[in-house]
Amino acid sequence: MWRSARVTLSRLLLYLGIAFAIIALAFCLVPMARTPVARRDGRLGLAERACAIRRIDWISGLVILAIALLDIIFSVVGNGRVFSEPSGNAAGAVVLMALILVIVVFVALVIRQTVIYRARKRLTE
Repeated sequence: MWRSARVTLSRLLLYLGIAFAIIALAFCLVPMARTPVARRDGRLGLAERACAIRRIDWISGLVILAIALLDIIFSVVGNGRVFSEPSGNAAGAVVLMALILVIVVFVALVIRQTVIYRARKRLTE
């Protein structure tokens, strides 16, 4: 993946954008993979709950995809010393990318669970 130990901010943003795009794809594939259990079961409120879960999965995926597109755009458009000066710290760049990915996915999952909890609470009242 790394040709040498020369890591620039532009390259880091490009790889980070690609990783975010893959995570966004996973968030968008989850709602499509869900089976329509609510239609077969017939219980009241189950269809609305399943729809709310699918909706928040789509929204989470689209927000992460927007972050990925911004990263890729900044990596392509960015020029100057800040973007093109090599760092030489490839291991630190990998750790930084992993940390950023974990934080963004964690925040997305916390928001997703909060919205699902509120939707369940609203439907049970």
